[in-house]
Amino acid sequence: MNEIDWSKEIWSAPNFHPKVLVIGSFDVPHYGHFLFLKEAARLGKVIIALGTDAWQAKYKRNPVLTYWERKATLEMLPWVTAVVKREKDSVREIVNAILPKYLPYGSDWTLEDYLAINGLTQEYVDRHGLKMVRIVRDGGMSSSKIINRCIEIGGT
Repeated sequence: MNEIDWSKEIWSAPNFHPKVLVIGSFDVPHYGHFLFLKEAARLGKVIIALGTDAWQAKYKRNPVLTYWERKATLEMLPWVTAVVKREKDSVREIVNAILPKYLPYGSDWTLEDYLAINGLTQEYVDRHGLKMVRIVRDGGMSSSKIINRCIEIGGT
């Protein structure tokens, strides 16, 4: 009996379990992120394009957790199949390599802004048959709120 290399299965079986590409920096990971990922996993295998430290610093602020700390945290979640590195402004190379069916985004984004921050256009999405899925975000938690709480209580 031949063994299946499931790591290759992620990339090679586009119709077996639909691939779901989640794009983000997840700094600082919190339950709102986890609820989002759990919901995304209902669509198929979740693959996260995780922003590197340099990308995170350029996009928003210097990260609290390093890329490797965030990656290790996300890989522990049962809803996450894989985490890949996002280094560039555009995620087109990642989309072309993974061939996801779904690109979920949080309800705190407009579709236009989400596509723009990821170097995508509606024409690209349509041409590649990607399905954009808006997932309602839990409004009670954010990484910024966690960081501000730490500052307020004297943490760094």
